[in-house]
Amino acid sequence: MTSPIRSISDTARWVAIYRAWESARPDRLFDDPYASRMAGARGDAIVQSLPHGESMAWAIVVRTAVFDDMIVRAVADGAGTVLNLGAGLCTRAFRLDLPPTLDWIDVDLPDIVDWRRHCLGEARPACRHEHRAVDLTDAAARQRLLADATDRGKPVLVVSEGLLVYMAPEHVAALARELHADPRVTAWVTDLVTPMLVNTFGTLWRAHLDSARAPFRFAPADPPAFFAPLGWHEGECRSMWDESQRLSRAVPIGWWWDLFGRFLLPDVYARLRRMATIVRLERQPPTGGAAWAASPSSAPCSRNCMRCSKPCPTSPRCAAPDASSGPAT
Repeated sequence: MTSPIRSISDTARWVAIYRAWESARPDRLFDDPYASRMAGARGDAIVQSLPHGESMAWAIVVRTAVFDDMIVRAVADGAGTVLNLGAGLCTRAFRLDLPPTLDWIDVDLPDIVDWRRHCLGEARPACRHEHRAVDLTDAAARQRLLADATDRGKPVLVVSEGLLVYMAPEHVAALARELHADPRVTAWVTDLVTPMLVNTFGTLWRAHLDSARAPFRFAPADPPAFFAPLGWHEGECRSMWDESQRLSRAVPIGWWWDLFGRFLLPDVYARLRRMATIVRLERQPPTGGAAWAASPSSAPCSRNCMRCSKPCPTSPRCAAPDASSGPAT
């Protein structure tokens, strides 16, 4: 089979075309004026060639909008450097309302960085921006990158959008340990999937991703339990399912699950809500096992934070339930 996705770098063009489509809508959730050029004809061809390629735009649109919100709030809360790992064709440093004193470092493979530079041309970032060509599988290069980001004397927010799913679990664990080892890394915003997504939506493109040597590798059944021994807890967890309803970019047939499935198949519905999330990981001492515990925080919950039993835009964030109890509904 000839796949429209030739390498993992092509996934960045695939994602960019969805951002371009959303930016053209009159009711757009964000405006990315660079996405169309970055995706190019290659990005459009990928989407047209993939099974159900067009109908899955909701996932990238929702993910982009939620990452935008969480990053802007983290910067407002004091992050002075954003280290964007596996940046792909992300343009947030150029399109978000960011303070000019913020340092933003976009990191990816050399071919992606070259294409980014070409497409952005003379565009002016909103903050102090750098492109860095680094192979994140190179441990020494990764450590030099982290040292450079943290030596600036500012709290560091790490961002990894659409990256961890392509990494082996042992490599995710190594990255988590490295980030936790430096106290100047104060938070980490990332997206996570569970085996349920890999075995449902993920099967649509498995053959294409496998042939491009970009299979889904990291899909922990219990994400909080995976990260707790590594020193991270979920300070905020946003369900992609819930956010798709809130943002009016609903999952195909999601309406049935929200109206009927939640009552007829409550266990399955709870797992649907957790199968794809965007989380803000916060520091905690590494635990000896898989138990997950969070200390209360004075920061407000997001509207749909899964750490709470109901939307609570103004109340303090609650302590998380035990990881084995599953998401609150």
